[in-house]
Amino acid sequence: MHRPLRKTSLLLLLAVILVLATVSSAIIPEARFAARAVLLNQAIWIYGGVTDTHDKPQNLLWRLDVSVGWDTSNTPYINYTDGRAPAPVTEWGTLFPSADQSAFYSLDVYGPGQTFTLGKYDIANRAWLMFPTTGVTIPNAGPVAFDNKGNTWVWCGNFTETNYSKSLESQFHRNTRISHRESVAVSYES
Repeated sequence: MHRPLRKTSLLLLLAVILVLATVSSAIIPEARFAARAVLLNQAIWIYGGVTDTHDKPQNLLWRLDVSVGWDTSNTPYINYTDGRAPAPVTEWGTLFPSADQSAFYSLDVYGPGQTFTLGKYDIANRAWLMFPTTGVTIPNAGPVAFDNKGNTWVWCGNFTETNYSKSLESQFHRNTRISHRESVAVSYES
């Protein structure tokens, strides 16, 4: 009498294990191009990009913990995409960390009227703060470098097949107070 119950329990357990294995193996970011990444406190944050499914910039945010080892066939990605709050919809931009490593910034020029979008993602609150940038145009953002004094350098430039513009270096100082009443401290160096 107990054997049919045991067999049913084992089949149910097997079904649950298969479902969990399928779900855990399915939690990986969709393939994309034009995404960017930043390393913060033992985690790689991957943001934005264009997927084959949508063929336009996406505001997808993923986290990959690099403090522990993992198998490349089952990487421990965590999806932080919210979908409820404003976030920069962006491609080909750059990410750089806040001075205290509690947040990161996203910079891109795919805003309305080719103005740049600047957002800050607060890791603890899991929320974006968007900074107003209307009317300010900069070249496409590219690679970024930063130092331990709070300075960030973003190499920029854009080109077409017939007209190449020279690359510009934009310097953003992360320790500058940014609010809706103050402009972002930006300087250009050729």
